[in-house]
Amino acid sequence: MMLRGVLPRLLVLATSLLLLAACTAQPTPLVTQPPAASSPTSPPVPTDIPPTIEITQAPILAVTDTPAALPPTADPYQDAIARGAALLESGDLAGAIAAFDQAIALNPNGSVAYSQRGWARFENNDLDGAIADFDQAIALDPTNAQAYNGRGAAHARKGDVDLAISNFDQAIALQPDYAEAYTNRAITFAGLHELEKSLADFNQAAILDPNDPDIYYNRALLYILKGNNDLAIADLRKVLELSSDAAVRQKVEDYLQQLGATP
Repeated sequence: MMLRGVLPRLLVLATSLLLLAACTAQPTPLVTQPPAASSPTSPPVPTDIPPTIEITQAPILAVTDTPAALPPTADPYQDAIARGAALLESGDLAGAIAAFDQAIALNPNGSVAYSQRGWARFENNDLDGAIADFDQAIALDPTNAQAYNGRGAAHARKGDVDLAISNFDQAIALQPDYAEAYTNRAITFAGLHELEKSLADFNQAAILDPNDPDIYYNRALLYILKGNNDLAIADLRKVLELSSDAAVRQKVEDYLQQLGATP
């Protein structure tokens, strides 16, 4: 099994379906009324767009096995990381953290174990603990792009926007094809009302990972905020092409109906 960094599910749309502002501890609305660019004869802008953006990215190994079914290898350190990643994907945060603890005990100089535990702590909303783990992962391996991305996500959730963007910048510098880092930075820019920068990053993320429905969903909401309903409709229809999740599809169909469009 190979560690491949993070899931392309930054907003976990299947469960949250939220456009949240990562830049403030107390979220502030991106808009309070339909964009001025929409004319009175334009299709109505959805009124239930959630007002804020939350980064909820999680790490994962490319595995389909359940934790108990993971075959042992000759490397106990890698076994512990694989077990932790599978537990994390299953939602067992305590079990995942315990597995990563074991990996760190086996190899205190392993950057990956600290980075993965950082994501588990992030998912558990232990942001200071997550940042400490990402700090250690970076100290052990300054080229660990996933750790910079994770540290940026944790800082964004804490409201430390400048630190968040700086970390996303570093992740992208280290790994220019890192779609998730572009998406995280896009979300953070959206929270700052820097909509053109946000759009540029969403566009790049879509180029790098054209099959991720989350990118199109969030870019569609950004287009709605900008008053570009036709582009929003195109992206929402793209989500329907790519996502089989019933909850996501229902939400998208609701937005399309409010925009006066068909799926």
